[in-house]
Amino acid sequence: DDPTKLDLDRDLVLLTTEFGRSPYRDLETGLDHWPYGYTVAAMGAWADRERAGVVGAIDVEGQATDFVTPSEFRAAILLSMGIPVFDERSFAIGDVRDATSERDAAFRLRELVLGYPA
Repeated sequence: DDPTKLDLDRDLVLLTTEFGRSPYRDLETGLDHWPYGYTVAAMGAWADRERAGVVGAIDVEGQATDFVTPSEFRAAILLSMGIPVFDERSFAIGDVRDATSERDAAFRLRELVLGYPA
């Protein structure tokens, strides 16, 4: 009941990166940037027990085989907070794969990323 503490029923915690790291070690420089697959995590708020789980997959070569794009993930997070997603200052319908309208894009984000049934 301490109002200064994080409330995971209300607050959303995101762990993100701007890129992944290669699955192959370079002996001189370590791991290189790797745009072909990376992970993000969300906890709290809408990310409750009903929506717990993994979305997507990365194969043994480090390539994403089932994925959410960075734009789709970010648009879905804004959508989950009730922030208008589709306008010239943020995202276009084309930022959501296979979407044909704003409504279709929003429903795809809710289902694919946020885990709500269609």
